[in-house]
Amino acid sequence: LATILVVCVLPAKSSFANDIANHQMKTELTYWANKNVILPDAKGNFNPNKTVTRGEFASYITRALKLPANSSYKFKDIKTGTKIANEISAAAAANIIGGYPDGTFKPNASVTRQHMAAMLHKALMYKKIPTKTAALKFIDNHKISKQFTNAVATNVHYGIIRGSTSPKGV
Repeated sequence: LATILVVCVLPAKSSFANDIANHQMKTELTYWANKNVILPDAKGNFNPNKTVTRGEFASYITRALKLPANSSYKFKDIKTGTKIANEISAAAAANIIGGYPDGTFKPNASVTRQHMAAMLHKALMYKKIPTKTAALKFIDNHKISKQFTNAVATNVHYGIIRGSTSPKGV
């Protein structure tokens, strides 16, 4: 999760909940927790192995980039006036996220690799970072929709997205 948000990772300053303490990405998770990009649940856990939703990922980007507050973008399936609605609206105002043709955003749907790549690609463009690409050598390249190929290739170039490039056991 944190690797996806990271272009540059700084050393961790403090430790958090037990669910991060022994996690393979402890440094990255602690970094983003220190920046208040990822937030703990009511019990103080970050649940790093939980599937991330579209709404959560949009919120992470909003907080990571410190996007200006905005409540002008509304989606039919998001209650207005909530923190997540405002964060999603801020990301929409920055042209980092978009909704579906029916006016929904589907904030509770799991974020897919290609939607994540598209959001991160647009975040790079928002920050005016050049969008260079790398060859895609994933074993499941055929599953990447053509409209997302460039975004995935940009994320691969920057090492934001990684994956399997050969079948298991080969």
